[in-house]
Amino acid sequence: EKEPLWLNHRELADIELRRRLEELTGKAPASKASLKEMTKELFGYFDSRQNEKLDALFKRGVDLAGKNESGKAAELFDKVLAQRPDFDRRALMAPTYFNLGKKLRKDKKWREASLAFAKAHSVAPKGERAKEALAAHHFSRGKMKGDSGKADIERAKQIDPGAGGSGKSWMLYGGIVWFVAGGLLLILGLHLR
Repeated sequence: EKEPLWLNHRELADIELRRRLEELTGKAPASKASLKEMTKELFGYFDSRQNEKLDALFKRGVDLAGKNESGKAAELFDKVLAQRPDFDRRALMAPTYFNLGKKLRKDKKWREASLAFAKAHSVAPKGERAKEALAAHHFSRGKMKGDSGKADIERAKQIDPGAGGSGKSWMLYGGIVWFVAGGLLLILGLHLR
């Protein structure tokens, strides 16, 4: 039977995949490798290279966070999440975003603080400080909006009564007052006895 003088699309793809894999890995794929196997190997190669780069960025971010440079660490974490939103260690980024939010809130940079707290909640929605991060996000957003942000501040207090430094603090002071009052009544009672 006579062979046609042209190649079909599958044969062209096979030739190109084999050429590219040999160029990248330095070894030719098996002669019986299917298009699917070679495609999987090619994507695996690029995925592993990207993983190495993302791991390096993540480690640099963790190092910076350990040096209390949460702003620079958050920038690196943002780059990691931009490349891979489902990064497997994303929950470890939450404390850095949360600390950055606290710094920004202290400086009254409400928009940036709100964003940092939102990121802290989104990377670890079931983390130990997730509820606090969500409340801080709403509180900062409310402060950013000014008078029109009262609903956000109320939402923050519903999520966490201590949001924004108010809420639980009155309980602490109230407890101290009642403790002192109780102590004075005890002393008075012992004195009158």
